[in-house]
Amino acid sequence: NYQGLQTELNRRFRKGLFFQASYVYGKNLGEGGVARQPGNQQFMPELNSVGVTDRFNTRYDRGNLPGSRRNRVLLTALFPLPFGRERAVGNNWRGVRQAVLGGWELNTITLIQSGPYLTPFVGSDQSNTDVAGRGVSARPDRVRNGNLADPTPDQYFDKSAFVLVPTGAGRFGNSGEGILEGPGTIAIAAGMSKTFQLTEKSRLRLEGTFTNLPNHLNFLPPDVAVTSASFGKLTNVQSAENSGNRTGQVALRLDF
Repeated sequence: NYQGLQTELNRRFRKGLFFQASYVYGKNLGEGGVARQPGNQQFMPELNSVGVTDRFNTRYDRGNLPGSRRNRVLLTALFPLPFGRERAVGNNWRGVRQAVLGGWELNTITLIQSGPYLTPFVGSDQSNTDVAGRGVSARPDRVRNGNLADPTPDQYFDKSAFVLVPTGAGRFGNSGEGILEGPGTIAIAAGMSKTFQLTEKSRLRLEGTFTNLPNHLNFLPPDVAVTSASFGKLTNVQSAENSGNRTGQVALRLDF
């Protein structure tokens, strides 16, 4: 069950300035199971091979699905620099000055989104519910929220918010699906380009682009096994959606 609000703003100005901005606020609930293993949560499909925990109460497995983020902003912009022929500064430039300084354009694709939803689980079940025998991960009891107002890489979640179900209790833990929100993503890609008109039908385009321009650390979701010493610790970084380490490249393209 997906519900969301999407807004989009497009504007094209004179002189080639253009931007498009979109924002999505969404909530995606489902009973298909939530990805649990660290390193896979970012790419797991909505429905996976995780079985049903309680066939008499399938809503026990209903919660936020990891594939949809609560907030997502995407900005695309093209900004011709005001230097060179037919522009605000240097309209009469010729030769070397125009070739080196004139006619450049800046562009960006910027992504800002909140993190995926995660489900705490225990490494070994002692509650006598036999969930492990059905390929399902048991969940702990939740005594507090679990999400921290000011998380750090060493403590992104509150481990003390979860306790093990008593041995032989014969019941499932009360922790819900998708109750923890992982780290978000900030990825700013930018580039600068210039086109040289060689002949009437041919042109050369020079372009330099950078992904993750500020080299912002975008972490993968942490381990959510409450029995693990690495629970809630950010140890690995993302690589999808231009969110990995900053990279740069220069390209030449001939159109004819």
